[in-house]
Amino acid sequence: MFRIVLSLLVVFPSMVMATPSMHTLLSEGGYVQPITVIEQIELDYRGIVSSFDMDVENGQLIYEVDVLNLEDSEITELSFLLLMAP
Repeated sequence: MFRIVLSLLVVFPSMVMATPSMHTLLSEGGYVQPITVIEQIELDYRGIVSSFDMDVENGQLIYEVDVLNLEDSEITELSFLLLMAP
């Protein structure tokens, strides 16, 4: 049991450190800023942005947005995989 716990303490932190953080990805300057994405969604979709979330998957930034349309009682769920600009 001790070996398993010790291996998790050694291996897991190194795996976490290898994954870039959201702050790192955003501060490198190659991604669209969240406010820009929200502003564009507000122009393109009827309703209001009711939820905004960011995640990192495979080293890529993903924005997840819910748009609430009160007139139609609908929620539109959007996901954007953001690639760095060349």
